[in-house]
Amino acid sequence: MTTDAHFPENALVRLIGSIRSIFDPSKEMTLNETLKTKVAEIRSLMSEGYIPFIKCVCLSNGLAWNTQGQEQIDNSGFSSDQVVLNITNMTLL
Repeated sequence: MTTDAHFPENALVRLIGSIRSIFDPSKEMTLNETLKTKVAEIRSLMSEGYIPFIKCVCLSNGLAWNTQGQEQIDNSGFSSDQVVLNITNMTLL
């Protein structure tokens, strides 16, 4: 397995879409039961006026995302006090 490949941009696009769906209670999501319970809990808190903070840690066997991946994050519209995306390499674990 190569370790010089960047974190896939298409994975970031899907991840951003999934996070965006959490903030849209009308959107149906296909999730496993554990995640479905967590998303329902977050949405319930949001309906009570709470604003969630989401920290997503992406794991990579290679490099962090490239410039295009960072542009996807920058253009996601998420505020840094609402959503943070981090990446860590397997060697750092």
